[in-house]
Amino acid sequence: MIRRAEAVLVLVLALAATGAQVQASRPVLLSGQVHAPEAELILAPMSESSPVTLRYLVPEGTEVKPGDSLVRIDPGGAVPLKKTLYVLVGPARARIAKELA
Repeated sequence: MIRRAEAVLVLVLALAATGAQVQASRPVLLSGQVHAPEAELILAPMSESSPVTLRYLVPEGTEVKPGDSLVRIDPGGAVPLKKTLYVLVGPARARIAKELA
């Protein structure tokens, strides 16, 4: 649904693009928010036990290209945990294969 302010903005821009001259009896004041149509929302899950620490976050409004780093997350204790979990995957797969056989 188009809000009134958006409709007025579209009308003003359309008239300006066609070169039409509009005589306004008072100045036009537009307010609201501008949203980038191709913007992506980035969310990090909230956690009390394992909070996410951002080491770098691209400043808001910065123009980025595909492949640019947007966020760098501090892995903290995740790296040693990852190695431990990889060690546990092999025996778990073997147990599952044995149970399914």
